[in-house]
Amino acid sequence: MAIIISSAGSYIPDEVISNKGLSEKFDQPFDIENWILDKTGILERRKSNLKPSEQGFLAAKEMKLKDGEIDFIIVNTFTGDYTLPQTATLIQEKLGLKKAFAFEINMPCAGPVYALSMAEMFLKSGRYKKGLLIGVDKMLDAIDPDDFLMNVLFGEGAGAIVV
Repeated sequence: MAIIISSAGSYIPDEVISNKGLSEKFDQPFDIENWILDKTGILERRKSNLKPSEQGFLAAKEMKLKDGEIDFIIVNTFTGDYTLPQTATLIQEKLGLKKAFAFEINMPCAGPVYALSMAEMFLKSGRYKKGLLIGVDKMLDAIDPDDFLMNVLFGEGAGAIVV
């Protein structure tokens, strides 16, 4: 039995941090704009003024989910709003999905793969029919603002899928 992605949503913050902006911020002995593009393929990254739970809510809200339609919610975040309550339960409450259970995993980079794998196991068990997966981070608050390499790699935003 294969699982499918039946819908998707995203939240993309308005504030853009361009490679040019980073080249103006960091003094490096090479052409920063082209170096970033050549090494990472990244043209720009985004910065949000919203908490991760608000970003995740906006990504999932696009799908107009109804209570009882979703059995479980898995949120992958390295930078949740708080340790407790979990960002997953904050998003669950904002979406009004009271009948679903919600939890989060804290796994940067590989987290979406692990979340999808967990969702697959839940669905293949036959006990659950639909799950909501959300990936969200507010990385620019978590990294050293003076670390060139970290600033090159990370941005902010949220994505959500229903499987």
